[in-house]
Amino acid sequence: MAARLLKALSVAASLLLAGAPPLAAAEYPDRPLRLIVPFAPGGGTDLVGRIVATSLGKQLGQTVVVENRGGAGTVIGSDAVAKSAPDGYTILLNGGSMAFLSALFKTVPFDVAKDFRRISTVSEQAYVLTVSNTLPVDTVQELVALAKSKPGELTYVSAGIGSATHLESELLWHELGIKLLHIPYKGTAPAVSDLIAGNVKVMYTTLAAASELIKTNKVKGLAVSTAGRSPLFPGMPTIAETVKPGFAQGSTLSLFVPAATPRPVADKLFDATVKALGDRELLEQYKAQALLPVASKSLEEADAQQRAAIARWAELIKSTGIKAE
Repeated sequence: MAARLLKALSVAASLLLAGAPPLAAAEYPDRPLRLIVPFAPGGGTDLVGRIVATSLGKQLGQTVVVENRGGAGTVIGSDAVAKSAPDGYTILLNGGSMAFLSALFKTVPFDVAKDFRRISTVSEQAYVLTVSNTLPVDTVQELVALAKSKPGELTYVSAGIGSATHLESELLWHELGIKLLHIPYKGTAPAVSDLIAGNVKVMYTTLAAASELIKTNKVKGLAVSTAGRSPLFPGMPTIAETVKPGFAQGSTLSLFVPAATPRPVADKLFDATVKALGDRELLEQYKAQALLPVASKSLEEADAQQRAAIARWAELIKSTGIKAE
């Protein structure tokens, strides 16, 4: 009788525990988190990362520490997250490269589709086409004419092979019918120094990364990538206005965690992210950089967005013939 009673109590206890959220998830987070930015400090993604980290930390009640892991077109930083413990304490901030790495490179140390869970989009912004002050062009039309007269000679910089600025640049050159020489860096900040010095001539990057450079006349801004003009630079035309009607590109950044992260932890991160994007301080900082706070509506939508982006870029890379180098 006693043995049967103990067995019944044991089964009941097991059922109760199975229906309860894991203890780790219930207590999450109980220590600081890491936000991995796969670029060198000082660039546009780093800036967004620090803004988001502050607001996300407020919502979670813990410090979110930004850790820069630049190099290899975001592969180094992304791989660090893919191989981290799936406990919600290591988060990745990345953009378009998460959609095209697998299609661009033959060997990547992780499978973007299988090894990551996308939590939510956190920002959207325009790209801007900039050139060194040493380059004798002031419009997109003049840049295109110069590039066509010297195919493969004009240099352009990116935040690294396989980075979003690399692929979006190559897509733009394809659309404009020009060929430029790619000079990759380990992030936007080191690339900017050479652009200002005139050692390289062209940079197609995010508005957040380039706005201060344009405002202080350290580089020339020729056009923005979005369908409409930027409120930061209302006098600057769009690429669609100048040489390519209908052209529109935008840069989005999202948060990712390892795919095996427990759903309750992912839910907490998603809820905190949505609330963080409504934080007044974040909104003011975003506005100053012409950033839009764009959140996914659910984890399911975030996943669907990621799968659609991977499929879109695989087709674009195949049709345009864009190469890693």
